[in-house]
Amino acid sequence: MVKCVNCSEEINEASGIPEDLRKPCSKCGSLGRHMELFCQDTFQLEDHLLKRFKHVESSLAGKQKIRLDEITGEQLNKGSGKWVQKEWWIDRDHNPAWYYEKVTDIETGETIRFCSQPLSEHKKRGSAKKQCT
Repeated sequence: MVKCVNCSEEINEASGIPEDLRKPCSKCGSLGRHMELFCQDTFQLEDHLLKRFKHVESSLAGKQKIRLDEITGEQLNKGSGKWVQKEWWIDRDHNPAWYYEKVTDIETGETIRFCSQPLSEHKKRGSAKKQCT
């Protein structure tokens, strides 16, 4: 929409016409123009929370000093590129030491991965790959 810069009268002409080719405003005679440009866009904002908790026994060494390591929350799945709900923990104070992991598709509720086993049996995945020959 093009308006006169002095009196705000609407002027029926294309925007961007050079001043020497414009017709004067029918109300005040000005050649000055005011143009309004509106832009609109939409975006989606998401928030995802992931927490990690570690219980450490400082009198022990190496991985053994981490008695409980736990991750809970939403995480971006590297394979699918989708957000998933993740529950994961290692409990070295459990007898025997225990590994637990559950990954769920947030949209469908489908369980993508479930593992609950003694830590000594958890091999060939993640950091446990290095332990295997």
